[in-house]
Amino acid sequence: MTQPAQEGSVVDVVIVAWNSAEVIGRCLQSLHEISNVRFNVYIVDNASGDGTPALIQPWVSSQIHLQSNPANCGFSAACNQGARLGNSPFILFLNPDCRPQPEAISAMLRVLDSTTSSVAVGGKLLHENGEPQVGFCFRSLPRFIDLCFESLLINQAFPNNRWNRSYRLLNFPWDRDGEVEQPAGACFMIRRDIFEALGGFDESFFPAWFEDVDLFRRIKKQGYRVAFCAQAETVHIGGSSIAGMPAGGATEHFFKNMIRYSAKAFGPWQQRMIRLSVVVGMLVRLGAILLSRRARARVSRGIRNGAASVVRRELRMAYCNVMKEALFQ
Repeated sequence: MTQPAQEGSVVDVVIVAWNSAEVIGRCLQSLHEISNVRFNVYIVDNASGDGTPALIQPWVSSQIHLQSNPANCGFSAACNQGARLGNSPFILFLNPDCRPQPEAISAMLRVLDSTTSSVAVGGKLLHENGEPQVGFCFRSLPRFIDLCFESLLINQAFPNNRWNRSYRLLNFPWDRDGEVEQPAGACFMIRRDIFEALGGFDESFFPAWFEDVDLFRRIKKQGYRVAFCAQAETVHIGGSSIAGMPAGGATEHFFKNMIRYSAKAFGPWQQRMIRLSVVVGMLVRLGAILLSRRARARVSRGIRNGAASVVRRELRMAYCNVMKEALFQ
């Protein structure tokens, strides 16, 4: 049974878990060690199959709450569900593989409390070795050419090209606060009234990817600003839920939702260019799996557990499904 929420909280922390047993404990421990701000934690478990709810249950209290879904409703829907469970003026969306450092939440809160121009704030995401996650922590909102380059593997092959440096803000100063367009969805705080006025996350981005990009696009469209807080440090592992997907599953969902995002953000000819780039990019990936000895060897070493032939078949199916989406949907 869910216990009454802790009174006087100013932040509601929303965590969506899906097969997060390996990381959720450390996330909750890091939150437990934060004592300089009052907050409630709302965990929405999306039908995990690895015992995640059982690991969370001992943490349940007047501060930490668990809502278990009978099926995976997707990241966006679960975030919206978790946000509705609370009523604090600020919402912190936090991935289960994140570990906020002791001053992280209070630092983000100070930014939003000190200005009316910024409606959301992201912090500094760190690798476990303490190095900042350059290129992921925050980005510019993608232009259509950025999505074309991502699809065509140009940014992966030539990461220092000027468009990629601009998109991923590779020259952004990490040691001071500033303004950004798109902090990582893994950890950001937003004013509740703004989040609700925007209708929350668009739940059509299923199961994940690009829902955060779309939210910040709508924030910018309304004329609001988004801040970066250098003092809000959070250790972020990354990819914890992807490990539970079939080979190619992340790629399939990423590019299908890229197409969905482009339909909301760009005009007809730009959408066609993105779709064409996606098709060409999938053909390149498919050719690499079929023809490249190095790619076959990498698959054979195991993108996930299972026979290499099964993994290759799953990859081929994923790439073909993306091409069908780009061509016919």
